[in-house]
Amino acid sequence: SWMAEQMSQDVPLTHFVRELLVQVGSTYENPPASFHRVHRDPETAAESVGQVFLGVRLQCARCHNHPFDHWRQDDYYGLAAYFAPLRRKQIDNQPRDKNDKHIITGDEIISLADEPPLIWHPGLSRKVPPKPLTAAYVHTPKAELPGEQIDSGEALPALARWLTDDNRMFARNMANRVWYHLVGRGIVDPADDFRDSNPPSHPRLLEYLTDELIRHEYSARHLSRLILTSQVFSREAVGDASQRAAATQDAAQNTDEQLDAVAMFAGYPLRRMPAEILYDAVSDVTLAYAPPAASAGSSGSEFQRMVELPQVPEKGGFLTTFGKPGRLLVCECERSDAVSLGQSLLLINGPDVRAKLLSPGGRIDQLLQRQLSSQEMVEELYLAALARRPTAAEQRSMAGHLDSHLDRRQALEDITWALINSKEFPLIR
Repeated sequence: SWMAEQMSQDVPLTHFVRELLVQVGSTYENPPASFHRVHRDPETAAESVGQVFLGVRLQCARCHNHPFDHWRQDDYYGLAAYFAPLRRKQIDNQPRDKNDKHIITGDEIISLADEPPLIWHPGLSRKVPPKPLTAAYVHTPKAELPGEQIDSGEALPALARWLTDDNRMFARNMANRVWYHLVGRGIVDPADDFRDSNPPSHPRLLEYLTDELIRHEYSARHLSRLILTSQVFSREAVGDASQRAAATQDAAQNTDEQLDAVAMFAGYPLRRMPAEILYDAVSDVTLAYAPPAASAGSSGSEFQRMVELPQVPEKGGFLTTFGKPGRLLVCECERSDAVSLGQSLLLINGPDVRAKLLSPGGRIDQLLQRQLSSQEMVEELYLAALARRPTAAEQRSMAGHLDSHLDRRQALEDITWALINSKEFPLIR
C-alpha cells in the first residue's frame, strides 16, 4: 500500500529509494523498513541493491574476482558492510513449518546494533568497512580500496546519499527499467544486467532518457509520458507485420528479421499480457469484477483489480499459471511469459472465465437489456475484447450464430468465450 501511494503521488524515485534504505523500526508501522525484512543478511541486501537500483549483478564477486567484469570482492563486501549493523526481532511469528526460518507471519522490528559497520572479507581474511561501488571501475589486484569510517547510525544514510545523489548509474538503470516495462524490451536487455559485454542497443537514446529523468527530478510519470507519446511506442506490433510478410518470405528469414526489428525498436514487440492484466482484461470484457478488497492500497473503486492486489498468488491459480511470480527473487526473469497447456485449459474451461461469463448483471445481461440488434451486440463485444470492430466475415459468422439460437444469452456467452480464447485477445499490440 505504501509503494502504491508513492507511485500514485509521483514521489521522486530518489526519495522513494532513500526511504527504503534508511527506514528502520516496526515493519507494520513503518512500511519502508520491510526492505530489510526481506533481505535477511548483508550479502543478500548488497546483491539486491546492485541488481535492482543499479542494474548490475554482483553475485559472482561474492566468491572471486571475475576476470571479465569490473566488480571485485572489494566492491561486493564494501557494499554489504553498509547492512552489517542491521538486527531483526520477530514479533509473534507463527509459521506453519517451524523449520522454515524464512517465513515470518507477524511484525518484525528492524534495529541498528551499536557497533561499527564491518563485514568479513574472505579475500583479505579480515573485516572491512563500507565502501560504495567504484564508478570509475579502477582496481589494482593487490591494493585495498579505502572504505568509509562511519558509525552504525550513519551507514544506511551514507549509502542512500551515494546511491541517489547525482549517481548516473542509478538514473540510467531507472530510465532503462521504465522503458523496459512500457516497450517490452530494455535498451539494455535484460534490464538488470548492465555490463561491458551487454551494451545498450541505443546508447544515445539511453543517455537522453537518463538526462530527462534527472532534469525532471526523477519523475517516473514524466518519463512514462515521454515514452508513451513517442513514435516508438505507437509503432505497429512486429508480429503483425511479419505475419503479413510470411506469405512471400522464408520462415527462418522472417523470424530473424522479426527479432532484429524488436531489438532495434522498429516495431512494438508482440507479447502476451502479464497475468494480472490478462485477468483484469477478462473482467473488462465480461464486466464481472470481484468486490473491493478491504486494504488501504485499493483504488477506492467499486470493484477489485488483480493488478492492485499485493499478495503473492496461490499456487495453481489463474495468476501463477500465467506467470505471476512469487516475489522470491529480484531478477526480472522470475516473471514467466512461457506458454503452457494449463493456460489454454484455464481460458477454455477454467472456473474464473466460466464464472465471469455466467455472472448476472455483466456485459451479456446488459446487452440483452438494451435490446440491440445482433450486429450491434457483436460489434460491442469485439470492441470490448479486441479493441477493434469485426471484419465483414466475422460479423456474418457471429451474428448468424446469434440469430440461429433461441437462447440468445447462451449464444452471447459462446461469442464472448470465443473472443477470450482467440489468439488475438491475450496479446499486447
